[in-house]
Amino acid sequence: FKLVRSMWQYRDLQEALGFYGAYHQDPVNQAIHFVFVPALLWSFLVGFAHFPLLGKELSVAGHRLTYSTLIFFAY
Repeated sequence: FKLVRSMWQYRDLQEALGFYGAYHQDPVNQAIHFVFVPALLWSFLVGFAHFPLLGKELSVAGHRLTYSTLIFFAY
């Protein structure tokens, strides 16, 4: 939570983005993001694949439309 607290101390967006950019130059931080951001996205897509879009069983070309479909194409 130290990161979140430190981000609120900045006066404007430019100062906050400078901190964000410096923080993400760390190779360890970049490696963590490289591995875990796609893993988190995949996990959410698997979870949302079980919820039909708009609560209806819709399909296109044999593919069931779910919230994962919507998130996938939005991304």
